Amino acid sequence: LFKIDVPTLLVGTLDSLMTLSDDLIKQDMAVETVVKKIERTHQDLSKTDTGIPVNGISKESFTSNFAWDYAKYPHRRPLKELVQLVTTGVASIEEELRNLSTTLADKASSLNEVRRKKAGSMLVSDLSSTLPDNVVSQINLLDSDYLKTVFVAVPKSLKKNFQDRDSQKGSPVVPGSARCVMEDFESSLFTLTILDLFGKACRDKRFVLKPFKHDPGAEGRNKVELEEGAAKVEHMQASLGRWCKAHYGEAFISWVHLKIIRVFIESVLRYGLPVNVTTAVYQINSGKGDVLQGQLTEMFKHLSPEEEEGEKEEGEEFLPYVCQKFN
Repeated sequence: LFKIDVPTLLVGTLDSLMTLSDDLIKQDMAVETVVKKIERTHQDLSKTDTGIPVNGISKESFTSNFAWDYAKYPHRRPLKELVQLVTTGVASIEEELRNLSTTLADKASSLNEVRRKKAGSMLVSDLSSTLPDNVVSQINLLDSDYLKTVFVAVPKSLKKNFQDRDSQKGSPVVPGSARCVMEDFESSLFTLTILDLFGKACRDKRFVLKPFKHDPGAEGRNKVELEEGAAKVEHMQASLGRWCKAHYGEAFISWVHLKIIRVFIESVLRYGLPVNVTTAVYQINSGKGDVLQGQLTEMFKHLSPEEEEGEKEEGEEFLPYVCQKFN
Protein backbone atom coordinates (compact mmCIF):
# COMPACT_ATOMS: atom_id res chain seq x y z
CA LEU A 1 0.00 0.00 0.00
CA PHE A 2 1.38 3.39 -1.02
CA LYS A 3 -0.40 6.62 -0.22
CA ILE A 4 -0.06 9.31 -2.87
CA ASP A 5 -0.86 13.01 -2.81
CA VAL A 6 -3.42 14.29 -5.28
CA PRO A 7 -3.61 18.05 -5.87
CA THR A 8 -6.83 19.94 -5.33
CA LEU A 9 -8.11 20.12 -8.89
CA LEU A 10 -10.80 22.48 -10.15
CA VAL A 11 -14.19 20.83 -9.81
CA GLY A 12 -16.36 22.81 -12.22
CA THR A 13 -20.06 22.03 -12.61
CA LEU A 14 -21.76 18.73 -11.92
CA ASP A 15 -22.83 18.43 -15.56
CA SER A 16 -19.28 18.96 -16.79
CA LEU A 17 -17.99 16.31 -14.35
CA MET A 18 -20.54 13.76 -15.50
CA THR A 19 -19.80 14.42 -19.17
CA LEU A 20 -16.07 14.25 -18.60
CA SER A 21 -16.45 11.06 -16.57
CA ASP A 22 -18.14 9.36 -19.51
CA ASP A 23 -15.59 10.69 -22.01
CA LEU A 24 -12.67 9.53 -19.88
CA ILE A 25 -13.65 5.88 -20.26
CA LYS A 26 -12.78 5.93 -23.97
CA GLN A 27 -9.83 8.29 -23.52
CA ASP A 28 -8.34 6.09 -20.81
CA MET A 29 -8.60 3.05 -23.08
CA ALA A 30 -7.00 4.96 -25.95
CA VAL A 31 -4.02 6.03 -23.83
CA GLU A 32 -3.64 2.52 -22.45
CA THR A 33 -3.57 1.16 -26.00
CA VAL A 34 -0.64 3.43 -26.86
CA VAL A 35 1.27 2.46 -23.70
CA LYS A 36 0.79 -1.25 -24.39
CA LYS A 37 1.67 -0.80 -28.05
CA ILE A 38 5.02 0.74 -27.11
CA GLU A 39 5.62 -2.13 -24.66
CA ARG A 40 4.88 -4.78 -27.30
CA THR A 41 7.00 -3.04 -29.92
CA HIS A 42 9.96 -2.89 -27.54
CA GLN A 43 9.51 -6.54 -26.57
CA ASP A 44 9.34 -7.62 -30.21
CA LEU A 45 12.52 -5.71 -31.02
CA SER A 46 14.51 -6.71 -27.93
CA LYS A 47 13.17 -10.30 -27.82
CA THR A 48 12.84 -9.95 -24.03
CA ASP A 49 10.12 -9.16 -21.50
CA THR A 50 12.31 -6.70 -19.64
CA GLY A 51 10.27 -3.68 -18.62
CA ILE A 52 11.14 -0.20 -19.86
CA PRO A 53 12.17 2.21 -17.09
CA VAL A 54 10.04 5.25 -16.30
CA ASN A 55 12.22 8.20 -15.32
CA GLY A 56 15.03 5.77 -14.59
CA ILE A 57 13.02 3.46 -12.30
CA SER A 58 10.54 0.64 -12.79
CA LYS A 59 6.95 1.58 -13.54
CA GLU A 60 5.93 -0.04 -10.24
CA SER A 61 8.32 2.18 -8.30
CA PHE A 62 7.20 5.25 -10.22
CA THR A 63 3.54 4.56 -9.50
CA SER A 64 4.08 3.92 -5.80
CA ASN A 65 6.07 7.16 -5.51
CA PHE A 66 3.85 9.16 -7.85
CA ALA A 67 4.09 12.93 -7.67
CA TRP A 68 1.90 15.23 -9.75
CA ASP A 69 3.78 17.05 -12.52
CA TYR A 70 2.65 20.61 -11.80
CA ALA A 71 4.80 22.08 -14.58
CA LYS A 72 3.29 19.93 -17.32
CA TYR A 73 -0.23 19.70 -15.90
CA PRO A 74 -1.07 22.91 -13.96
CA HIS A 75 -3.57 21.74 -11.35
CA ARG A 76 -5.62 24.95 -11.42
CA ARG A 77 -6.50 24.50 -15.07
CA PRO A 78 -10.02 23.23 -15.84
CA LEU A 79 -10.24 19.44 -15.77
CA LYS A 80 -11.24 19.28 -19.43
CA GLU A 81 -8.07 21.17 -20.38
CA LEU A 82 -5.92 18.85 -18.25
CA VAL A 83 -7.43 15.83 -19.95
CA GLN A 84 -6.81 17.43 -23.33
CA LEU A 85 -3.16 18.05 -22.41
CA VAL A 86 -2.77 14.37 -21.60
CA THR A 87 -4.57 12.98 -24.63
CA THR A 88 -3.00 15.40 -27.10
CA GLY A 89 0.49 14.52 -25.92
CA VAL A 90 -0.17 10.80 -26.13
CA ALA A 91 -1.79 11.16 -29.56
CA SER A 92 1.41 12.80 -30.80
CA ILE A 93 3.43 9.89 -29.43
CA GLU A 94 1.09 7.42 -31.13
CA GLU A 95 1.50 9.22 -34.46
CA GLU A 96 5.29 9.04 -34.18
CA LEU A 97 5.12 5.35 -33.32
CA ARG A 98 2.83 4.68 -36.27
CA ASN A 99 5.14 6.47 -38.69
CA LEU A 100 8.27 4.72 -37.41
CA SER A 101 6.57 1.33 -37.43
CA THR A 102 5.37 1.90 -40.99
CA THR A 103 8.88 2.86 -42.10
CA LEU A 104 10.30 -0.28 -40.49
CA ALA A 105 7.60 -2.44 -42.07
CA ASP A 106 8.34 -0.97 -45.52
CA LYS A 107 12.07 -1.61 -45.18
CA ALA A 108 11.46 -5.14 -43.90
CA SER A 109 9.10 -5.80 -46.80
CA SER A 110 11.71 -4.61 -49.31
CA LEU A 111 14.33 -6.83 -47.68
CA ASN A 112 12.01 -9.84 -47.75
CA GLU A 113 11.37 -9.23 -51.44
CA VAL A 114 15.12 -9.27 -52.13
CA ARG A 115 15.50 -12.43 -50.06
CA ARG A 116 12.56 -14.03 -51.83
CA LYS A 117 14.18 -13.40 -55.19
CA LYS A 118 17.46 -14.78 -53.88
CA ALA A 119 16.16 -17.82 -52.06
CA GLY A 120 12.89 -18.57 -53.79
CA SER A 121 12.23 -21.68 -55.83
CA MET A 122 13.64 -21.62 -59.34
CA LEU A 123 10.14 -22.40 -60.55
CA VAL A 124 9.08 -18.83 -59.77
CA SER A 125 12.25 -16.78 -59.19
CA ASP A 126 14.14 -14.59 -61.61
CA LEU A 127 17.20 -16.51 -62.78
CA SER A 128 19.29 -13.35 -62.92
CA SER A 129 18.91 -13.19 -59.13
CA THR A 130 19.39 -16.87 -58.34
CA LEU A 131 21.87 -18.19 -60.90
CA PRO A 132 25.47 -17.62 -59.68
CA ASP A 133 28.14 -16.40 -62.08
CA ASN A 134 30.26 -19.51 -61.48
CA VAL A 135 27.39 -21.67 -62.74
CA VAL A 136 26.73 -19.47 -65.77
CA SER A 137 30.42 -19.52 -66.70
CA GLN A 138 30.22 -23.30 -67.13
CA ILE A 139 27.33 -23.08 -69.60
CA ASN A 140 27.78 -22.72 -73.34
CA LEU A 141 25.07 -20.16 -74.06
CA LEU A 142 23.94 -20.25 -77.68
CA ASP A 143 21.80 -17.60 -79.30
CA SER A 144 21.96 -17.82 -83.09
CA ASP A 145 19.48 -18.03 -85.91
CA TYR A 146 19.52 -21.82 -85.70
CA LEU A 147 20.42 -22.80 -82.14
CA LYS A 148 19.33 -21.34 -78.83
CA THR A 149 20.09 -22.29 -75.23
CA VAL A 150 17.09 -22.17 -72.92
CA PHE A 151 16.61 -22.84 -69.22
CA VAL A 152 13.86 -25.11 -67.96
CA ALA A 153 12.87 -25.44 -64.29
CA VAL A 154 11.48 -28.88 -63.57
CA PRO A 155 9.74 -29.96 -60.34
CA LYS A 156 11.78 -32.70 -58.69
CA SER A 157 8.86 -35.09 -58.92
CA LEU A 158 9.00 -34.75 -62.73
CA LYS A 159 12.78 -34.82 -63.13
CA LYS A 160 12.88 -38.43 -64.32
CA ASN A 161 10.10 -37.80 -66.82
CA PHE A 162 11.94 -34.79 -68.16
CA GLN A 163 15.12 -36.74 -68.64
CA ASP A 164 13.23 -39.47 -70.41
CA ARG A 165 13.70 -39.12 -74.14
CA ASP A 166 9.98 -39.66 -74.72
CA SER A 167 9.17 -36.49 -72.78
CA GLN A 168 10.80 -34.47 -75.53
CA LYS A 169 8.75 -35.88 -78.39
CA GLY A 170 7.19 -33.18 -80.50
CA SER A 171 9.68 -30.57 -79.30
CA PRO A 172 12.62 -29.30 -81.35
CA VAL A 173 15.24 -30.19 -78.74
CA VAL A 174 18.74 -31.08 -79.88
CA PRO A 175 19.19 -34.70 -78.73
CA GLY A 176 21.49 -35.11 -75.74
CA SER A 177 21.60 -31.38 -74.97
CA ALA A 178 19.69 -31.56 -71.67
CA ARG A 179 21.99 -30.78 -68.75
CA CYS A 180 21.14 -30.23 -65.08
CA VAL A 181 23.04 -27.13 -63.96
CA MET A 182 21.50 -26.39 -60.58
CA GLU A 183 19.03 -27.75 -58.01
CA ASP A 184 17.14 -26.32 -55.05
CA PHE A 185 14.70 -27.69 -52.49
CA GLU A 186 11.89 -28.38 -54.95
CA SER A 187 13.16 -28.15 -58.52
CA SER A 188 16.00 -28.84 -60.94
CA LEU A 189 17.25 -26.36 -63.52
CA PHE A 190 18.18 -27.73 -66.93
CA THR A 191 19.70 -26.15 -70.01
CA LEU A 192 18.58 -27.31 -73.42
CA THR A 193 19.65 -26.48 -76.92
CA ILE A 194 16.67 -26.05 -79.20
CA LEU A 195 16.07 -25.35 -82.84
CA ASP A 196 13.02 -23.24 -82.04
CA LEU A 197 11.03 -22.12 -79.03
CA PHE A 198 8.98 -24.85 -77.43
CA GLY A 199 7.13 -23.05 -74.65
CA LYS A 200 3.80 -24.73 -75.34
CA ALA A 201 5.34 -28.19 -75.16
CA CYS A 202 6.87 -27.28 -71.78
CA ARG A 203 3.59 -25.97 -70.40
CA ASP A 204 1.77 -29.10 -71.51
CA LYS A 205 4.21 -31.19 -69.47
CA ARG A 206 4.25 -28.77 -66.47
CA PHE A 207 7.83 -27.68 -67.07
CA VAL A 208 8.67 -23.99 -66.66
CA LEU A 209 10.60 -22.33 -69.49
CA LYS A 210 12.76 -19.67 -67.82
CA PRO A 211 13.87 -16.55 -69.71
CA PHE A 212 17.48 -15.66 -69.01
CA LYS A 213 19.84 -12.94 -70.09
CA HIS A 214 23.23 -13.12 -68.49
CA ASP A 215 24.29 -9.98 -66.65
CA PRO A 216 27.80 -10.46 -65.20
CA GLY A 217 27.24 -7.79 -62.54
CA ALA A 218 23.80 -8.96 -61.40
CA GLU A 219 25.04 -11.33 -58.70
CA GLY A 220 27.23 -8.64 -57.13
CA ARG A 221 24.44 -6.06 -57.23
CA ASN A 222 22.01 -8.51 -55.68
CA LYS A 223 24.45 -9.22 -52.86
CA VAL A 224 24.95 -5.51 -52.21
CA GLU A 225 21.20 -4.91 -52.33
CA LEU A 226 20.65 -7.69 -49.79
CA GLU A 227 23.35 -6.38 -47.44
CA GLU A 228 22.14 -2.78 -47.70
CA GLY A 229 18.54 -3.85 -47.12
CA ALA A 230 19.52 -5.86 -44.03
CA ALA A 231 21.56 -2.92 -42.71
CA LYS A 232 18.64 -0.52 -43.19
CA VAL A 233 16.27 -2.83 -41.34
CA GLU A 234 18.76 -3.34 -38.51
CA HIS A 235 19.33 0.42 -38.23
CA MET A 236 15.60 1.12 -38.22
CA GLN A 237 14.99 -1.55 -35.57
CA ALA A 238 17.66 0.02 -33.36
CA SER A 239 16.18 3.49 -33.88
CA LEU A 240 12.67 2.30 -33.05
CA GLY A 241 13.95 0.48 -29.97
CA ARG A 242 15.64 3.65 -28.71
CA TRP A 243 12.48 5.63 -29.48
CA CYS A 244 10.39 3.21 -27.40
CA LYS A 245 12.73 3.60 -24.43
CA ALA A 246 12.69 7.38 -24.76
CA HIS A 247 8.92 7.78 -25.12
CA TYR A 248 7.48 4.95 -23.04
CA GLY A 249 7.99 6.86 -19.81
CA GLU A 250 6.21 9.92 -21.18
CA ALA A 251 3.21 7.86 -22.28
CA PHE A 252 3.05 5.90 -19.02
CA ILE A 253 3.32 9.04 -16.88
CA SER A 254 0.51 10.63 -18.90
CA TRP A 255 -1.59 7.53 -18.33
CA VAL A 256 -1.06 7.65 -14.55
CA HIS A 257 -2.07 11.33 -14.49
CA LEU A 258 -5.21 10.46 -16.41
CA LYS A 259 -6.00 7.74 -13.86
CA ILE A 260 -5.57 10.24 -11.03
CA ILE A 261 -7.93 12.66 -12.78
CA ARG A 262 -10.49 9.87 -13.14
CA VAL A 263 -10.19 9.01 -9.46
CA PHE A 264 -10.68 12.66 -8.52
CA ILE A 265 -13.76 13.09 -10.71
CA GLU A 266 -15.37 9.83 -9.59
CA SER A 267 -14.69 10.74 -5.96
CA VAL A 268 -16.46 14.08 -6.31
CA LEU A 269 -19.40 12.46 -8.09
CA ARG A 270 -19.56 9.73 -5.47
CA TYR A 271 -18.94 11.61 -2.22
CA GLY A 272 -19.66 15.25 -3.13
CA LEU A 273 -17.99 18.40 -1.84
CA PRO A 274 -15.82 19.37 -0.15
CA VAL A 275 -13.23 16.96 -1.51
CA ASN A 276 -12.00 14.86 1.40
CA VAL A 277 -10.54 11.61 0.12
CA THR A 278 -7.40 9.54 0.53
CA THR A 279 -5.76 8.17 -2.60
CA ALA A 280 -3.53 5.11 -2.45
CA VAL A 281 -1.89 2.63 -4.78
CA TYR A 282 -2.07 -1.07 -4.09
CA GLN A 283 0.45 -3.34 -5.77
CA ILE A 284 -0.79 -6.92 -5.65
CA ASN A 285 0.46 -10.28 -6.80
CA SER A 286 -1.16 -12.00 -9.74
CA GLY A 287 -4.43 -13.71 -8.81
CA LYS A 288 -4.87 -11.77 -5.55
CA GLY A 289 -7.08 -9.02 -6.96
CA ASP A 290 -10.39 -10.57 -5.93
CA VAL A 291 -9.13 -11.18 -2.39
CA LEU A 292 -8.04 -7.56 -1.98
CA GLN A 293 -11.26 -6.27 -3.50
CA GLY A 294 -13.30 -8.31 -1.04
CA GLN A 295 -11.29 -7.03 1.91
CA LEU A 296 -11.59 -3.41 0.81
CA THR A 297 -15.31 -3.77 0.16
CA GLU A 298 -15.80 -5.08 3.68
CA MET A 299 -13.60 -2.34 5.14
CA PHE A 300 -15.49 0.48 3.41
CA LYS A 301 -19.00 -0.96 3.32
CA HIS A 302 -20.16 1.91 5.54
CA LEU A 303 -19.59 4.23 2.55
CA SER A 304 -22.10 2.32 0.43
CA PRO A 305 -25.64 3.68 0.83
CA GLU A 306 -28.22 0.90 0.89
CA GLU A 307 -30.30 2.57 -1.79
CA GLU A 308 -27.33 2.57 -4.21
CA GLU A 309 -26.75 -1.14 -3.66
CA GLY A 310 -30.39 -1.86 -4.30
CA GLU A 311 -30.43 0.20 -7.52
CA LYS A 312 -27.44 -1.43 -9.24
CA GLU A 313 -28.32 -3.32 -12.39
CA GLU A 314 -27.94 -7.06 -12.66
CA GLY A 315 -24.30 -8.01 -13.35
CA GLU A 316 -23.07 -4.48 -12.54
CA GLU A 317 -20.24 -4.27 -10.04
CA PHE A 318 -20.66 -1.62 -7.35
CA LEU A 319 -17.83 -0.84 -4.96
CA PRO A 320 -18.10 1.48 -1.95
CA TYR A 321 -14.80 3.06 -2.96
CA VAL A 322 -13.43 4.50 -6.21
CA CYS A 323 -11.11 2.06 -7.96
CA GLN A 324 -9.00 2.35 -11.10
CA LYS A 325 -7.11 -0.76 -12.18
CA PHE A 326 -4.08 -0.82 -14.46
CA ASN A 327 -0.84 -2.73 -14.93
